[in-house]
Amino acid sequence: MNDITKLQLYLNDKEGKIFSPEELQMLLDEAGCLYCAVSEGWSLIATRLNLTDTKKYTVGIESYEKAGINDQIKAALSNAEYFKDKCTCRTNAGSFILRTNAEVRS
Repeated sequence: MNDITKLQLYLNDKEGKIFSPEELQMLLDEAGCLYCAVSEGWSLIATRLNLTDTKKYTVGIESYEKAGINDQIKAALSNAEYFKDKCTCRTNAGSFILRTNAEVRS
């Protein structure tokens, strides 16, 4: 499975309705790893959610209720954070020590 296909899978976009192939390639090119690309993709999905979507609708005798926009945004950003934590391109080096010889001259 190539990275574009994996990216579509992780972004729940197997049919390519959310991102074009060019957009997916851009995410991969700009990210340090696949998981960073997925994280950025979920962040973009959160910004693209339709704020005017109908929350409740009826078809015949059946009624459907969508998750509220706040819940959708939270879910997308939660996915972004999840994949960001799986990043393979950065290390957890919070600090480091430099070893040098210090010579004091008077």
